[in-house]
Amino acid sequence: MVMGGRSLTLRVSRSGRGAGSFGRVTAVAVQARPRLVASSTSVVVYADVVGVEVQLALEVPPGASSPPLGVDRMVMRIHDLSSLGPDADAVVDGAVAAGITPLLPVLTVAASALGVDLVLDGPVCPTALAGARAANHLAAEWFGDPVITIEATAALDTPAVPQRSMGRGLLFTRGVDSTAVLLTMEAAGHAPTHLISMDWVDPPYAGDTQASVWRATAAAAAERDLPLVRITTDARHLLDPLVEWERAFVPVLAGPSLALAGILRSVGVSSTYAVGNPDAYGSHEALDPLWSSAAVAIEHRTDVPGDRTARAAVVLGDRWALRWLQVCWEHPEEGNCGRCRKCLRTMSELWVAGADEADLAAFRAPLRTDAVRALREDEPHPYPRNGLELVARLRSVVAGGAPVSPVARGADASERAFAAELLAAWEEVLHLDPDPQHIAGRSGRPPIVGA
Repeated sequence: MVMGGRSLTLRVSRSGRGAGSFGRVTAVAVQARPRLVASSTSVVVYADVVGVEVQLALEVPPGASSPPLGVDRMVMRIHDLSSLGPDADAVVDGAVAAGITPLLPVLTVAASALGVDLVLDGPVCPTALAGARAANHLAAEWFGDPVITIEATAALDTPAVPQRSMGRGLLFTRGVDSTAVLLTMEAAGHAPTHLISMDWVDPPYAGDTQASVWRATAAAAAERDLPLVRITTDARHLLDPLVEWERAFVPVLAGPSLALAGILRSVGVSSTYAVGNPDAYGSHEALDPLWSSAAVAIEHRTDVPGDRTARAAVVLGDRWALRWLQVCWEHPEEGNCGRCRKCLRTMSELWVAGADEADLAAFRAPLRTDAVRALREDEPHPYPRNGLELVARLRSVVAGGAPVSPVARGADASERAFAAELLAAWEEVLHLDPDPQHIAGRSGRPPIVGA
């Protein structure tokens, strides 16, 4: 019950004095929790873009406290409608029909991290709303977030999905994971009908050099003869101060896909880790599908069995993939610096898979063990799973184990010697003892309950 703007919980204490005694009823005041309110949703078509924008406000009741929100709006956009030809009208219709739903994944992560309830002032897809609530419960189990209330003022009427919207999309970054999944889907005869990519025209990656990255992505898609859907968002303004990117990237990338019901029935998120990974992470086979709507299913794609080195082996087998490979986030421009953690780990994985110097031409610096050692920080990386799997692969090479690809590393003494140096460098970076058993229980996050 509610009295004077405060929530009251009724507690009944039974005295046990006869069958007709109900005891005392006392009212205990419970302070209301702050609320993140998303309202005034607008879908606007301008020039060659359709955009979904929402106004944000953090309502903090008297006596309560909450970190500042930092932003008062959020937007996502689908660009270059004319490039989609006859599908352009269907994209606009799908975005209008979806309303605020494409922003729900990001808003859920933000509210969960803030520890505030989420109120969506407008119609929301009931399927997406139920999934968001389930995702918050997983965040509570995995990351210690509080369980919050997520409510919408109205349910979105879900129209029948038109026959034309049976396309398959794939989130495509030109990284190892999405590239390997694309190649494997094509080889299996069920290639995606569309690629979906984020163009980082908003901070933190906005800048003149970012245009070169997008031009390369468009060229890579054109060579594969696949339509490319260009999406943008300023969601990182909201999320970066609240959560790590490793937790937020799927909602940021997959959320806008829910506006594409006019042309797509499903959108694939390429697996970061092997199936059954016990670490809590922002992308997982148990989590990614929860961001689906009734019209668009978000799929956690595990087309390449095994770890990231296995996916690197798939990339290594395709010259197009090697030429367009883009993994570097430290330098927002086309190409890979060859000196950041992501670059050096990818180069190491490709080397284990059999890459030679020419295969690593997409990186501006060679693979060197001293560069790997320079990555070491005082504290271990919070998400080391790919690094741990790389160490396991390198230990196998040093020990003469089975190769990850037809190219058998460790076939001669010089390769085994380099593998040993590279192994020692990564063990140092990951704060590992040079003991094969040490890797077994090492992970960056609490294990998933029940895994």
